[in-house]
Amino acid sequence: MSGDNSENTLQKILNEVIASKNELKTYIAASEAKLMSEIQSLKSKIKLEQKKNIIIFGLEKPLEVSPAFICEEIRRLLQVELKESDISDLYQLGKKNNSPIKVEFISYFKKKEVILNARKLKGSQISIANDLTPQQREQLESSEGTTLGDTPHLEKEEINAWNEDSSTEEEISDSKSEDAVFVENNKIASQKSSETLEINKLSKYSNPTTHKQVTAGTTVTKRMKLRKDSAVN
Repeated sequence: MSGDNSENTLQKILNEVIASKNELKTYIAASEAKLMSEIQSLKSKIKLEQKKNIIIFGLEKPLEVSPAFICEEIRRLLQVELKESDISDLYQLGKKNNSPIKVEFISYFKKKEVILNARKLKGSQISIANDLTPQQREQLESSEGTTLGDTPHLEKEEINAWNEDSSTEEEISDSKSEDAVFVENNKIASQKSSETLEINKLSKYSNPTTHKQVTAGTTVTKRMKLRKDSAVN
């Protein structure tokens, strides 16, 4: 009789352990699902906030960049009316005087107005483009066949040109024109950084004592030219 009781007790304990294990599995699965949902929600919020950002390249700026300065420059360059209250924050991405500036807007539609007018900068040393998420950068690299991280003088976060998915009817209406602007801005930014690298390479070998001058891809040595002219005379 005592043997049966022992078996029943062991079976009861085993059933309780199995039940606890199943409950734990259910709890872990529910926790993982909740965590994944929160992560996805956070990613969506980050992407939504980034849609309000722009990056300005090649702008000569004072020692301390302020919203007032950005508003004045955008009015001057793009003829877009901008108030300091339209800007939530801004950052200088680098220590150089012409390092890119990241501008965060309060409203997506104000940022969009700036981006759509960025084509007015074509042919100048200044360009304006979108901010990117890491996923967008990867997709852009794949579509363009380039690596943004290899672009000289610019970090990955500083190369920004992307046609973001429209989420409202108002955004969809202008998505085609935005796409053209974003792609153009990306090409301009990449071209400028490549030109900077070429000039830096040429400047590296210039020697003031021989009066070498760096031009669009050649190095002219005044001293050699003077010697040649003297020999002819």
